[in-house]
Amino acid sequence: MTRVFFYDPDFNPRPPAGPPFPESAKIHLERGGTLVNGRDDAGFFGAVATSWPGGACTYALAIMPKPPPLAAFTSLIMGAVLLIGAPAVVLWFALTKPVARLRALADDVRATASSHYEAAVPVHGEDEIAELGHAFNEASAVVRAHVAEVERREKALRDFVAHTTHDVALPLSVLLSHVATLRQNTASGGLDKTVAAIAQETQYISSLLANLEAVARLESDAALREKHPVDLTALVERVAVRHRGVASSSGIDFNHSAPPNPVWVTGDVTLIEQAVNNLVHNAIQYNRTGGHVALVLEETSDGFAIRASDDGQGVADTDLLRLGESRFRSEEARSRRPNGMGLGISIARDVARRHHFALALGNRAEGGFEAVLTGAVSSPGEEKTPAS
Repeated sequence: MTRVFFYDPDFNPRPPAGPPFPESAKIHLERGGTLVNGRDDAGFFGAVATSWPGGACTYALAIMPKPPPLAAFTSLIMGAVLLIGAPAVVLWFALTKPVARLRALADDVRATASSHYEAAVPVHGEDEIAELGHAFNEASAVVRAHVAEVERREKALRDFVAHTTHDVALPLSVLLSHVATLRQNTASGGLDKTVAAIAQETQYISSLLANLEAVARLESDAALREKHPVDLTALVERVAVRHRGVASSSGIDFNHSAPPNPVWVTGDVTLIEQAVNNLVHNAIQYNRTGGHVALVLEETSDGFAIRASDDGQGVADTDLLRLGESRFRSEEARSRRPNGMGLGISIARDVARRHHFALALGNRAEGGFEAVLTGAVSSPGEEKTPAS
C-alpha cells in the first residue's frame, strides 16, 4: 500500500512519525530538482518539492513498501507501476491545495468586481498565487481611483452647468427688462441709464461664457499641452479696450498703462487673457459709482507684474484667506450677484499656477482692492514648447 508523508524545509517529517527522507532524493531536491523517484531498502519511492515552500509541507514523499518475494517479472511490474504512480500521487497532493486557492481567489475576484472593486481580495502566503492576488489588488486600486476621478469630474460638471444656468438666466432676464424699458424711453430721450444697464448685463454674460470656455480648457487633458510666445503689452491693450466702455457706463473711471515695447511670456494666450479679464471685471463689478480702476503692466527686475486695482470697499479679512478657492465668493459679491459661482478669481489662480505665475490678492492701504499677477518673461523668438 502506497503512503504519502510530508516534510519541512530541513527534511524533518511532519508528523515526526514519518520515515527518514531518502538521502539520494534529498540531494537531488536540494540542488534545485522538483521531482525524483527511486528505490531503497524500504521499497520504491517518489519525492517532490511542493508549491508552498517554507512550511510543514515543503516536500512530499510517496513510499510503496518492498513486496514479498515474487517472481522477478512481477516485482519489475510493481516497481514500474510505482515509478509511474507514486509521482502522480505526490503531484495530486501537491496540486490540490493550489487549485483550491486559485478557485477561492477567482471567487473573491468575482465578488470584488460585483461590488465595483470597493474591497481588496484577501491574500494569504507569499507564493505565486499570493503575488497574483497582490497584482489584482494593485490593478483594482487604479480602477477605483479612475472611477472616483470620473465621478468627481461628472459631479463638478453637473454642478457647474446647474449653477451657470442660473448665472446666465438672471442677467438675460434683466437684459430683457432693460430692452422693454428702452422702447418706452426712446421717445422721451431717457436712454443713458438703460443703455448703461444693458452694457453691464451684456458684459456680465460675455464674462460668464468666456469663463465657461476657460474652465473647459483647464479641465481637459489638452490644456496647456503646447505653449507659445504671448505679448503681454498687446494683451493688456485688448483687455483695456474691452472694459473701458463698460466701466464708463457704470460711472467708473478706467485707466491703463503698459510699456511701449512688447513684454513676452510663454503660455496659452486665451487662458492668460481670460485671467486678466476676470481681474479687471471684478475691479469694475465690485467698485462704487464714481470709483476708479487701473490696469497696469510693469517690467520688473525678475519678470513682469500686472496690477488690477480699484478704490471700492475692498474685501473682508476673513474672506481674503479664501479668495481663489473654487466657487467661493465673498459676502459682498454674493449680495451683488447672489446666483454667481465666483469662478473669476478661481480661474485666474488656476491659470497662474499652470503657467508658474503667482497671483497675490489683497486690500490696498489707501482703500480698495488689488490683484497682482507676476511671473518670468521669455524671449520673443522662443519656439512653442510642450507644457510642463
